[in-house]
Amino acid sequence: MMNIGISRISAPSRTHIRRLLSLLLAALLALTACLVLPSASADDSSNRQTATANDQTAEVSGPRKVDVTGTIHVEGRDWKHSPSEGARIAVKYDKGTVAVNGESIVSQFEASADGTFSAELPVPTKANSDKPWLAGTEHTIHFLSGSLKDGDPSRNAVLRVTVAGQAESSEQAQPWVSATSSANSGSAATIDVAPFTTGEDAVFHLIGKGWKTADGKSGSIVSIKVNYRAPSGRIDQYARRDQVISDHLASLGKSKDSTSWVLLVPKGTATQDPEHGLYTIDQTGSFDITVKAPEELRHGKTGQYVTVTAQSGRNLDGDVQRLAVTGPIPVNGEAAQPIQETSDVRCTTQVTRPTARIENKDVARGGKLHLVGEGWCNPGGKTGAPQVAVKLDNGSFSHLDQTLHSNRSIWALVDPDPATGVLDAWIRLPDGTAATSVPEYPDGAHSLRLLSGALRAGDLSVSFGGRGSLDFTVGEYRPNGAAPALGLDELTEGSRHDVRVTREGTRITVEVPGRHPGKWVRATPYAEAAPRNQWGSGWVRLDDKRSLSYDLPDDAAAGDYRLVVQDGENEDFGKLLGWDRLTIPGKARGSHAEVAPAQGRGTQGTQQSSQSRAHAAPASGRDSGSEQTSASGAGPASPAAVRGMTSLGRIQEQTPRHARVRRVLRAPGVIAYPWGHAAHQPTQRVVASLRDAGNDTHHHARSHTRSQAPSSGRSRAQNSAHDSQGPNAEGEEAGFTLKVLTWNNVLLVLAGALLLAMILYLTHKPPQSASQASEASAAPEASDD
Repeated sequence: MMNIGISRISAPSRTHIRRLLSLLLAALLALTACLVLPSASADDSSNRQTATANDQTAEVSGPRKVDVTGTIHVEGRDWKHSPSEGARIAVKYDKGTVAVNGESIVSQFEASADGTFSAELPVPTKANSDKPWLAGTEHTIHFLSGSLKDGDPSRNAVLRVTVAGQAESSEQAQPWVSATSSANSGSAATIDVAPFTTGEDAVFHLIGKGWKTADGKSGSIVSIKVNYRAPSGRIDQYARRDQVISDHLASLGKSKDSTSWVLLVPKGTATQDPEHGLYTIDQTGSFDITVKAPEELRHGKTGQYVTVTAQSGRNLDGDVQRLAVTGPIPVNGEAAQPIQETSDVRCTTQVTRPTARIENKDVARGGKLHLVGEGWCNPGGKTGAPQVAVKLDNGSFSHLDQTLHSNRSIWALVDPDPATGVLDAWIRLPDGTAATSVPEYPDGAHSLRLLSGALRAGDLSVSFGGRGSLDFTVGEYRPNGAAPALGLDELTEGSRHDVRVTREGTRITVEVPGRHPGKWVRATPYAEAAPRNQWGSGWVRLDDKRSLSYDLPDDAAAGDYRLVVQDGENEDFGKLLGWDRLTIPGKARGSHAEVAPAQGRGTQGTQQSSQSRAHAAPASGRDSGSEQTSASGAGPASPAAVRGMTSLGRIQEQTPRHARVRRVLRAPGVIAYPWGHAAHQPTQRVVASLRDAGNDTHHHARSHTRSQAPSSGRSRAQNSAHDSQGPNAEGEEAGFTLKVLTWNNVLLVLAGALLLAMILYLTHKPPQSASQASEASAAPEASDD
């Protein structure tokens, strides 16, 4: 009987426990729903950010990502005018460069007395702004006080947002814009440009293929220009304010060009500097780069006229003359209409390719050249003739202002006959003073370069002329500019031609038995395939003993060289007359940047180290007396070095392919020094022998790169990127932890655990005792009785 009583009592107890567990589970689920469901419609905590104003008191909060179809909800705290009054706040987008409904102040409001505010801001779209925010773009929202209400403290807080979701328009993404070069020789090349979106950090994405030298052993030197339509209606080019590209060209003995927005050089001949537009191109002539756009274009308007020009052939010996001009690039999803200046007559010619010649090859300073030519017709239709730009010595001389064109190296503009394509023009030359050209125009040998295709959309793309095609002489003949660079394959034992070099102290004497007295020659030291024009003789005449003498400059780096002698006479300009070896003894002076060339006759085992040192001493500009240097204090390898290194197949990439540094990882055990400390390290000249070059190739390459890093814009960009990426990575990990350890998730886990316990309890059958079992079996027997 006692056992029966206990069984009857335990059944109601279990019922009460079930009811209690059910109520507790329902309460937990209801509480979790109250917390979770509202957050589904509001911004997730991971999508919120808070920025502190410059006074370190006021704050503003808002989303990290915004949708183009909605509004931007923002909140603020401690925006006070006084202890009992709120400040008046103005809101601007992208530093005020983006207007909404025609107003750069997109919203303004007054905070409450306690300094708080809550507002909904409009998203710039095509319907309300000429600079709509598009999906995937990044922007800034600026909250300002101090100018709208007298006595307000001056504050500025900035939220950085990314546009998510789909753009308003259902149109498909704009296709890339492509252009193919019309090569005078060799194979054609292409360039593709991605649609452009304005913004503070807007970039151009460029992909090129086929930009190779004529022998196919190296990538070309490619100049890329960004064209726009000026208020006057003419096509101009954006110009760089820095001098990195111009200094690099000058170090190659070429003319400076501020309108080259990007300069691509063969890998291994220079260190990339993406911040200033200097990139490398691989051996196949391909590139894939993103480059920051000109400031005027980053703040440009939707649908404005923008095209891109790519050209090669003027800055590297043995290169192919190419010119490719794209059609209008879409800006914020809209492309401008092509500009086509048509003619009323069809241009016809019997000439298959444009040609030109100079009728009077001898002219006085300030005189006029008579330029004539044929075949200058635009292809197809009634489109007339292309406008032709004329440059002096490949652009080595420039106008003093931009009256003629934004590219001051364009000396004259010529319009051939639109019906026949005949070119007939007189070109006035500088008078040799600083009042007419930069630099002053000297007597001697000069040439013209004719270019078309970049000045007007739809024009025939042509590059014609240069030395050997359009030569002329001003006053008495004398050679000008650097001699054509030679490759290692030309400087063989068989090409020495009994040239003899002797040195007494800094005095160098060169005997040239194969040339007559009085002839123009030039002696140039070569470090491997890299000419050191600034340490050579310049153009001089041979004396009665068929020899020349000159003094080495104080900055000549120690090492072993080939002293190469070339002809300067007009009919044999640049011809190799012979060479001999020259050793400059080492001295423990100078700077670390002045690295001596490797020793040895051949290139085995030394090519790599010579490449790393090819930047150390720049080649000269037009004349031997010039001392052009690059912005980083070290000049790149010469065009000949480019050919020599690429043909030997030993080029190694010195910098990452892409301009942007996504994340910098530090190897274990590597000590990273701040740039400020590295910049103050003591410097000394390094004189490397063949033995040192063979043993320490990689060491020198690394140490040289490190020594250059402080002065490189790209290195500074990498350093700042490293500093910014580190905290971001830590913030991402912290954000992930906060996303997991939320009250919502904790309550869901508790509810799940409680539900599991309840199921286990309800499905568990308690064991029966022996007396209960006997009673259960006895009960039927009693019933039968």
